[in-house]
Amino acid sequence: MPCSMLGARTSPEPARDPQEGPSLTCVTTAWVPAALRPGLHDPTLVVELAARLPDAPAELLEIVRLTLEALDCALVFASPPLLADHLRWRTTRLGTLDQTEQEPALDALVLDLLAGRVDQRTLAELRALWEAAKAVVADSPSGQAAVLAPGRAHDYLEAAVHGRRDEAVRIVREALFDERGVAEIVTEILEASQRELGRRWERGEITIAEEHQATAITQLSLSLLYPRLVTDRLWHEGRQSPPHVVAATAQAEGHEVGLRMVTDLLEHDGWRTTYLGADLPPDEVVGHAALQRADVLAVSATMPAQLRAVHRIGELLRGDPRCAGIRLLVGGRPFQVDPGLAGRVGADGSAATCQEAVEVCRAWAGRGMPAPRSPSPQN
Repeated sequence: MPCSMLGARTSPEPARDPQEGPSLTCVTTAWVPAALRPGLHDPTLVVELAARLPDAPAELLEIVRLTLEALDCALVFASPPLLADHLRWRTTRLGTLDQTEQEPALDALVLDLLAGRVDQRTLAELRALWEAAKAVVADSPSGQAAVLAPGRAHDYLEAAVHGRRDEAVRIVREALFDERGVAEIVTEILEASQRELGRRWERGEITIAEEHQATAITQLSLSLLYPRLVTDRLWHEGRQSPPHVVAATAQAEGHEVGLRMVTDLLEHDGWRTTYLGADLPPDEVVGHAALQRADVLAVSATMPAQLRAVHRIGELLRGDPRCAGIRLLVGGRPFQVDPGLAGRVGADGSAATCQEAVEVCRAWAGRGMPAPRSPSPQN
């Protein structure tokens, strides 16, 4: 992802004692899949943007495009925190380009681009959303994860980012020789390093190529852990009818390593798992979940633009009688910055880390959690 699949959170979430562990409250109210309001998608916006900024570097144009995208999704899903998260990232990226002073001008440009394309009511909503997002940023300006502390995860990431594959793999193997469990290695080394990888990319400290290279090494490391995972799984072989999870990323989502970690950890926990990978159309995801008679469908999305696809999965899942017993678990950065999004896309719960996703699924399978959400009867 960089890795952020899935707080064991459902929305809204009551206050709780941190010692109690992740919240396992599910949304049990009926959910009616509402048609999304029209968004701001318009390919000609990008053309007009380029015409207005003929001398702008490509990365600056991409930042403005992503701002339009984030604004669109924040409007559709009524989420100021979603836009605020983008604005924090944008400030950081503009700083790496020595373009921080351009931020007010870019704000004015975005609103001016939209002024001639939306009605006055929508424009007023956009301005209100923008101000609400800025207020969120003012209340919590950082939004950045902590820098990875020295240790195995830090050493692993340094090796992976710089392409020292054998050194990175050696760190994982040494952890196995030290009798570290598979779950501990996945969460404390691989997941932790992926989170730091994402932080470095956001701050412009590494290139896209370096991010992809490190992620590929983590994929290899997960493969190397699989034989141990299978051995550990033998402890669960006597379990009758193990629960089944189907996992996929949302359409147009290419980050899949975090979801793969969740799937591997669930298999380690005794689940049957079907991992579909990245960038699948919603109807294919739901159809396969129905075919496999899944107990849980886990879907991840790391960017605001993928929320429409997740919402569509929720619609299809609740509208298909074959999926009546399937719970929907969602994860990824949007659901961390605004936990209420989980309910708005029709999910039964969300989780912020791999281990918390396992705990949510474990609770659903073994503690008699409420049934999945279903649409209200139509009149």
